Order: sequence, then structure tokens, then C-alpha cells
Amino acid sequence: NIYTAPIQQIEMNKDYKEMESEMKDLTELIDKYSKNYVQKKEQSLITVDVNIPNTINKSMNKAPEDSISPLYEVEFVIKSTANFYIHNIKLLVSPVEPIIALKPYQIIETISNGTTTIPVIFYVKNHIPCNLDCQASVIYSLPNSDETQTINCSFKFPIIICGELAAPSKENKFKLTIETNLPVVLLPEIYKDICPKEGVIPKYMSKNIVGFKYWNKINVTINGSTRRGRYRISSNYLEAIYLILIDLKNRIKQLSLEKMTEELDIKYQESYEFDDYIPYFEDIINKNERLLTLTDDINNKTLQYKVIQKKLLLHYKDKIPVSLIGLRNLLEKTYESIHSISGEIINLKKEIKITNYNFILISFMLLEFWSMKDFSVKHKKNFDLLCESFSPRLLLLSEGSNYLYIETIINVINIMLNKDK
Repeated sequence: NIYTAPIQQIEMNKDYKEMESEMKDLTELIDKYSKNYVQKKEQSLITVDVNIPNTINKSMNKAPEDSISPLYEVEFVIKSTANFYIHNIKLLVSPVEPIIALKPYQIIETISNGTTTIPVIFYVKNHIPCNLDCQASVIYSLPNSDETQTINCSFKFPIIICGELAAPSKENKFKLTIETNLPVVLLPEIYKDICPKEGVIPKYMSKNIVGFKYWNKINVTINGSTRRGRYRISSNYLEAIYLILIDLKNRIKQLSLEKMTEELDIKYQESYEFDDYIPYFEDIINKNERLLTLTDDINNKTLQYKVIQKKLLLHYKDKIPVSLIGLRNLLEKTYESIHSISGEIINLKKEIKITNYNFILISFMLLEFWSMKDFSVKHKKNFDLLCESFSPRLLLLSEGSNYLYIETIINVINIMLNKDK
């Protein structure tokens, strides 16, 4: 009886490393013959690649009602090196709103030692995207195994998912100049891969100027110098500049690898002050405060409705009921108020989401400008941590609980401004 048997004396001279090795061998043997054995390999049996096109499907026929953009198709190429069948492979894609996947979750029934291509359709709703990153995961299990394996990959959407090249606009309330030591490269060469017709340069680009129209009809204009590596971005909307700036900066970096031997130097000259950002901060704070007020109002009205309802029920049970006209009128008006406030909250939440997108774009643009400042170079580690804290997902996770996060960001911005001075 193991419960009554005396405890055996521990062998002090026993080689426990040898025991551990024996136990490991025994466990593997048991697993193998109980058909739960999975041979572990350093590399996964499944890999995933992404084909990201530079063109966009202009057809809006199949686009959802909330889409403001044409459809954009990305191909996920899933390859298996296994010499046996793997079933029920799951593909999950997670773009950042307002970029939406039509089918964010798909199942590949079976694959064996071959390749299968899964097209995923994306579109944009509401507003200018604040982040072009997309995460994807392939999840599968090997035969006779309960162990789940996951392959993750990430990619960036090209700028064309946000809009398209267009004729230049005269909207230039906000201007940003990019100064570089890059040899003169004209805009037709810089943007040749995303021209409306591949390989055909539009007439308006012949003067080294091009427009970009977001799907929500906001315009941006890029003007290039014919004498040196200088480019100017202008728009009537401050939030519209950031994505164009980053896209152009990446294109300049790529061109510098082909056309330069010395190190690329990039500087910004912005024509606007920090006061131009203030309305964006005030807007998001005011809307969140308004949401809190409306939430309190609807809670109070709901409580009032329940009290009136209870009084009406009690009076109806009286043998000699009093006049209930006043209570009934009050009940109806309270119900109408609840309905009205509910509609206002729904509309305000939609506005807050768009305000959030603007706020993120503005915050990222400030960080981009500050990354060129001396204090960010001197304190690179801390500055990198600050950049990571500006994750757009954090702001979009909860519309009702991001007030503290917004306040923290604005406090950090004030600190950075003081350092800049």
C-alpha cells in the first residue's frame, strides 16, 4: 500500500542527471507508441508568403455599403513541405481599422507537399487609415496531435489602399518641405509603380507635380524641385500629410540606395506651428467629455423611466385610481429623451472614432518631426519607447476608456515641447 509504506531513504550518491535523461527517453517512448508522438522540427512544415500588388480593383460593385474605397486584393501563398495531408488550416488576418478584411477568417480544408493561394479582399471605410500594418496568422495541427502550431507574418499595405494619384490640387493651407541630398529625381520616376495606368505617366506629372486623393475626397499635393532633392507636400488637412510623408520618405530611401554612395540626409521644414495641432487635441477631449455627459444623462433618464413605470403600475392596482395622465405624459417624454440621447451617443461614437484616427495621425506626425531633433538623438532609447507607446491599436480598443490615455499623450507632448525649446 503506497499510502502506508514507509518513506524510502533518499540515495545521496544517486546520479540524478542520469535519472532525468532516462525519464526523458521513457516519456518519448510512451508518447511515440501511444500515437501522440509529434516529431518536432526546427522549421515549420508550413510557410506563408504575401503577394502585395501595386494596383487596386476599381470595381465598387461588390464593395460593402460602408466602404469608401475600391476593393484591394492580397494573396496569401501557403506552402506545405509535409509528405502527408494537413487538414483544417486556418488563416486569420488583422488589419488596423478603418482598413477592413471582407473575410478575416478562412479555412483551407487540406494541403500536402504543395502550395495553395488564398486571396483576401480588403477595403477602407470612414476615413484615412492611421496605420498600414497588417498581421496574419496561419494556425494548424499535425495529424494525430492536439498541439496547435502558429505561423505569424506581417506586412504593410501600399499607399494605394488609401487613395490614388490624381491631378494636383490648390489646397495648401499646411505645407511640409523635405530637404535631401538626393540627386534630382523627378516625381514620375518616384511614383511610376502606382500610376493610374501602369507604365503610362499622366500629363499633370510632366511638370514634376502630382496630387493624391484619399478615398474620402481629401486632397494632398506633392511638388518636386527640378534642381535638387527637395519635395513639398501640401494640403488643407493636417492629418492628410503624414501617410504621404512616410511613403515619400521610404521611396527616397530606396532611391538613395540606387543613386548614392554617401549617406542619405533628410530634413523637414514645416510651415505650421504647434498651435495648428491644438484643435485636434481639443476636439478629442471635448467629444469624450460630451460622451461622459450623455452617458450620465441616459443613466438618469433610464432610472427615471423605471420609477415612473413602477408608480403607474402601483396606481393601476388602486381601487380608486387617481388621474394618471400626468404620469403617462412624463413616461412618454422620458422614453423619447432616452431614444434621442441613445441616437446622439451612437452618432457621437462614430465621430469619436474618426477623431481618434485624426489624433493618431497627428501624434505620429509630431513624433516623426521630433525624431529629427537633437534631443531624440541624444535620448534614442527613451524616444523609441515613447514611439512604441503611441500604438494606434491602444487608442482604438475602447472608445469609452481612452480619456486617460489621451491625457497622458498630451502631457508627454508638452514635455517634448519644453525639451525642444
